[in-house]
Amino acid sequence: LIEAKFPPLNRCLTGYDLAHLREAKGQLNLNSLLCGSEGSLGFLNEAVLNVLPIPKHATLVNVRYTSFMDALRDAKALMTTSARPTSIETIDDTVLQLAMEDFVWDSVAAFFPATGSTPIRGINLIEFNDDDPERLAERVRAFTEHLSQDPTVERLGYTLAEGRSQIQKVYAMRKRSVGLLGNVQGEKRPIAFVEDTAVPPE
Repeated sequence: LIEAKFPPLNRCLTGYDLAHLREAKGQLNLNSLLCGSEGSLGFLNEAVLNVLPIPKHATLVNVRYTSFMDALRDAKALMTTSARPTSIETIDDTVLQLAMEDFVWDSVAAFFPATGSTPIRGINLIEFNDDDPERLAERVRAFTEHLSQDPTVERLGYTLAEGRSQIQKVYAMRKRSVGLLGNVQGEKRPIAFVEDTAVPPE
């Protein structure tokens, strides 16, 4: 029933990770079940983790859009490019506006320059990582070349945040502005309801 009904998500961290409950041979996968339950089904007193080293070099491509929907549509297409980005974070116009009104914007404004009178209504933060700086630069170059030649979505341009220090500034802006949602002005108040929701992008 899970196999027949479960949506095709690429993010399965919550909800008991039911999509991976059974392995290819039909065996029960306790790892997925226990990790997906976030401690509500049992206690672990010992675990062996398979970890990967963090790549030495990183670049964040910050792409600006005239609408949040364009940013959403573009995110899935950009993820499948041959440059193989590590991750894509999409930020909507509400969060973006809160960031622009906060002091945190001073530290990242250079990464999101205005384009004439056209307001920025959405952004995608596309991260690339590699141990080889030349290979990383080539992947980013191929990706930005794709951006300049692909007419499927209207983009306002892009900038590069290079190195962990610059990248952390951009991610800190996103983290702070999401927190600012709880302090918006006016009578309308956001209510914590469902967080970390995952749906198929299409």
